[in-house]
Amino acid sequence: MRAVGIRALSEIASAGAWLVLAGHSSAAIIYSGPLDIEVPAGSGLRLWIDLDTFATGTTGSFTGWDVSMSGTNPGFLTVNSVTLSNNVFVSYEGFPPLIARLDPAFEIGPAGPFRTPAGGTLSLTDGAYRLEANAENIVGFRRVVDGQTRYGWISIAVGSDFLTRRVTGIAYEDSGAPIPAGALPVQCPSDLNGDGVVDGNDLGTLLAAWGPCTNCPADINRDGVVDGNDLGTLLAAWGSCPTAPP
Repeated sequence: MRAVGIRALSEIASAGAWLVLAGHSSAAIIYSGPLDIEVPAGSGLRLWIDLDTFATGTTGSFTGWDVSMSGTNPGFLTVNSVTLSNNVFVSYEGFPPLIARLDPAFEIGPAGPFRTPAGGTLSLTDGAYRLEANAENIVGFRRVVDGQTRYGWISIAVGSDFLTRRVTGIAYEDSGAPIPAGALPVQCPSDLNGDGVVDGNDLGTLLAAWGPCTNCPADINRDGVVDGNDLGTLLAAWGSCPTAPP
């Protein structure tokens, strides 16, 4: 399967369906596509999301995790593992730990702080919150799949009255590498300089980065090293990149 690169969430408005690569299972970013999923208001109501299929429901009928925002303010944002208890963690900052609205491109990975109490649930505490009304709020998470930790983000839109809460996107890095907050797949990862064509300029960039290389564009399959696998991917994509659909 062809590898994909990353693109910022802030670019989605101009890119439209071009960025929707839901279910792409290469060693890169798995993205749900743009979502518009209501998170019910009120205590005790949760929205369950299966991260592997992006299926949704209002009960915990399958393995996955849930999002719950209760009351008339964003005082509770709970992320809970259904059957993978303590394998889903949410990024936080400050002390006491608070779920944070992450800045775009904030790196979600091993170096970041994560926390979950027993049972896999984390909520905002002490009356403080870090979600903004009338904005896209990106929250980072990590989870363990088949013994490997994967990092991802979820985007939540909150209305001005805090009673409107919608999940607008979910993505995670399938290779186990860190993921920038809001990062999305791109269609032509071998176009390293972004000029719309895979050519000698991109080949030169790849060869110059040969060897161990963490989070660099030339590491097309994101395995931490620029090598023959990346070279083969680049050569297979030689020529003009696909154009975005109308």
